[in-house]
Amino acid sequence: MNRFLHLMQHISFAVAAVLFFNLMIFNYSPYETVKGLEYNYLFDQSDVGGSFKETRLFNEIFGINVSDAIDYCGLQDHMKSPEYKEIISGNSLSSSDGSDDEILKNISKYNEKFNAQKSNLRFFAIEKYDKTVSFQTNMDTAADTAKTLKKKLLDECDRYIYIDAANRIYETNTLIEEETVYTLFRQSAYDFPIDTVFMAGVTKNLDCADDFYNAQRAYGIYSDGYYLKLIIMSACALLFMVLFVVITVRENGIKPTDRIPFEIRIVLLYPFLILISALFNSSITRNRIKESFYEIYTRTPEAALLIIGLLALLCSLIIAFFYYGLVRRIKSRIWWNTSITYRIVCRIKKLWNEITANLPIFLRTVLPYAAFLLINLFLGIGMFVCLRRYKDITGLLLVLALLAIDVAVGYVLYRNGKERDGIINAIDRIVGGDISVKADEEGAHGENIRLAGAVNKIGKSIKDAVDTSMKDEKMKTDLITNVSHDLKTPLTSIINYVDLLKKENIDNENAVDYINILDEKSQRLKQLTDDLVEASKISSGNIVLQYERLNVKALIDQMNAEFYDKFEEKHLSTVVNAPQKDIYINADSRSIFRVMENLMMNIKKYALEGTRVYTDIFSSDGNVGICLKNISANPLNISSAELMERFVRGDESRTSEGSGLGLSIAKSLTEAMGGRFEIELDGDLFKVTITFAEA
Repeated sequence: MNRFLHLMQHISFAVAAVLFFNLMIFNYSPYETVKGLEYNYLFDQSDVGGSFKETRLFNEIFGINVSDAIDYCGLQDHMKSPEYKEIISGNSLSSSDGSDDEILKNISKYNEKFNAQKSNLRFFAIEKYDKTVSFQTNMDTAADTAKTLKKKLLDECDRYIYIDAANRIYETNTLIEEETVYTLFRQSAYDFPIDTVFMAGVTKNLDCADDFYNAQRAYGIYSDGYYLKLIIMSACALLFMVLFVVITVRENGIKPTDRIPFEIRIVLLYPFLILISALFNSSITRNRIKESFYEIYTRTPEAALLIIGLLALLCSLIIAFFYYGLVRRIKSRIWWNTSITYRIVCRIKKLWNEITANLPIFLRTVLPYAAFLLINLFLGIGMFVCLRRYKDITGLLLVLALLAIDVAVGYVLYRNGKERDGIINAIDRIVGGDISVKADEEGAHGENIRLAGAVNKIGKSIKDAVDTSMKDEKMKTDLITNVSHDLKTPLTSIINYVDLLKKENIDNENAVDYINILDEKSQRLKQLTDDLVEASKISSGNIVLQYERLNVKALIDQMNAEFYDKFEEKHLSTVVNAPQKDIYINADSRSIFRVMENLMMNIKKYALEGTRVYTDIFSSDGNVGICLKNISANPLNISSAELMERFVRGDESRTSEGSGLGLSIAKSLTEAMGGRFEIELDGDLFKVTITFAEA
């Protein structure tokens, strides 16, 4: 979805840019403006709705062509003058300035421009020299009178100007003013006599590929569907702004490119910004760009708009890459953490901490304070030197006062730092387990008094909680131990007497059943008291462990053999996955056997009949693991943490045999031997993993 929104945003921006330049065009005209035709826009909104020949651009181009035609006619007449003939014949030294070559070049240029096959301009000029009538024209005619030339031109053209200087007649259906044309003639007064007749016009169909033709084609692209383009441009601009806000809100997560440090992104963006700045801040390059675009637009408008669209799309992609990357970094709060500056600051801070970690509090305070002291010292010296010029003791007093303030501030900083150091040391000792330590409140000042008091209260609260917990634990342990011992004496007697009764020949079958029930229940009670005594010993630490190197594979084989018959009763089959080589651990043989016995007994009690029991032995990273897995007969509606607590059993009805201490004892014994005991429940799957260091 985000990719689609990004694509729509870039497309809307490019379309809006193309339509904007198409409608607004470029605020520049590369032509030399004729006096009275000071138009800066190629096209204007006021041009919309009319024909191309009604636009100000047409009148500007027409005026420029009229100016060139007048120059051309003047050059032709200049070549007939006696002075020019002297230059050509070499009788005059005035040709050394190269003016004759310049005139020839201009004549060649205008001949090319006003060729009837390449220009839509038609013109003629009739001059009289000493009763001699001559004319210059690019029209295909042999007529030699103003009347016939005028008729011929009007037949071909629908826009024209006509000037008869002798009779002060001026006619036109364009925006070119009379004074403008007379000004052009006055600038060439030597070439044109006062009774000159000049007329110029533009062909009706504009068939030749000149400036008129190109401008008319560009105007068609500009004006066709103007208001529809304006609506589409506004809609695209609005869509761009809406998508800009929506994408900014939706941007989340981190992309691989967002890991690039901020400084590198600036370096990558910098050439683009420099290029844009160089292109548009320089008037020379800006004007050249405008001229180039104008030439492309008037000749091939589609190519110009395509270039603008591609440039707009490129700008949109570049800006989106940097902007949305910054948005994602800010939202993920990594814009600073992934910067090169942050890494440098962290390195400096780490190096500073390493350097000052073992320094006394005095140096740790003085080193950062030195910069402040030196700045004030230089300020004071400068003040003293300035005031010394006036032979005033005030400067010396100010310097001494400033030094006294520096010393006082330094002492306060040192004292606060030392007090904070003592409080931090007290916190570290509390974290380390020394809950009897106290921070010095009497020697503290300001906020350090409250901080030291808070630390002492925390230490006291922890000490009280630990004392209460230890007292409660001792009471529970003593209660369990005492009750267990008190139960053992009468329970032993009951078991012995039940055993004696079983040896008697009792004919009453009911009595025999009663004796068997007493035997079963007394044995179960004996197991419970034994578990209680063992659990109390483990929790109180009253157990002695004798470590030896044990073969794990042999241990598992022995346990499977011990429980073979019991597993057969519930139709449980065992599957052992173990490596071929032997694996060893250091553990107490009796304790590890008890752990495995409790786990196997737990499987025998609660596993679903007719299922498999998996035992996996593995070695990884210097550790040996034993994993037991089975399917529970009853749903396991209990967490693994609760299952390892004391007196918690797998069946909530508590109808099965067991004391609820088996897993707790197994976990305690495993941890006492330096191992790790973990239980995982996944639906009805019961999984136990014990891990020891490999021997």
